[in-house]
Amino acid sequence: MVHSNLGVGADSGPIEFKHLEHRVAELRSEYQTATPWPHLVLDDFLRGDVAARGAATFPRLDTLRLRLARLLEARAHEWLVDSHDPAIASIFEALQGERFTAFLKAITGISDLAPDRQFVGAGLHQGARGSYLHVHADHNTHPDDPTCFRRVNVLLYLNDRWERNWNGDLELWDRTAGGCCKRIEPKFNRCAILLVDDTAFHGYGPLRVPHNGTRKAIASYYYSNSPAAGQSSEPHPTTLPALGGESFISVFAHGIRRKILHRIEKTFRM
Repeated sequence: MVHSNLGVGADSGPIEFKHLEHRVAELRSEYQTATPWPHLVLDDFLRGDVAARGAATFPRLDTLRLRLARLLEARAHEWLVDSHDPAIASIFEALQGERFTAFLKAITGISDLAPDRQFVGAGLHQGARGSYLHVHADHNTHPDDPTCFRRVNVLLYLNDRWERNWNGDLELWDRTAGGCCKRIEPKFNRCAILLVDDTAFHGYGPLRVPHNGTRKAIASYYYSNSPAAGQSSEPHPTTLPALGGESFISVFAHGIRRKILHRIEKTFRM
């Protein structure tokens, strides 16, 4: 049963499970009926003291391991989460733990969902003024195992100060990449749970944060042994649609850059 692990374990961990597990049926419906495609937004996700500590100890931008300056993503990220403050490590441990994974199974209906413990593309994400994430749909399989399909993204925002005019809202676009249908503001201690398939397009535009500010997020990704209904069974890279005002050449160049970034990241991990 998908629900067998729900409610098991102490409530002293980082995640506020007591606010989630008694609402599983409601949250399942909210996730599965959301538009433009399944997703869920949860506020006050972590215990307040853990969220505050995580924000306060989030590593500086210049210390993160991989900097993707002015390429597709124009941001930095770090996957060696245990090398930072214990609060950060505890958050990742909770996100990849059995209890939270059971919660994700319950709301998504994916019975064999499992976290990626290699943190491919995941970890600590951070971007400064001018950074962005091109609208895209994620690659469908794990780079080390083409039989594992990426099905769910979890994004946790640790921005202790955020203003709407900083332009960092996560944009959820329609299935044709014709336009943005929903914006998710990266508020402090907000968690976004997102479906992954071949037309779940998302991204955000160039940040207008102050010169000494950044957009901070924690990302954890989850895989299944079977593809989603809207997901190819043949491995494919990140899908980059042509947006308004973009040429085919521009999109092609973004695709080449994405492949380069994947190779760079794999090299860093070896």
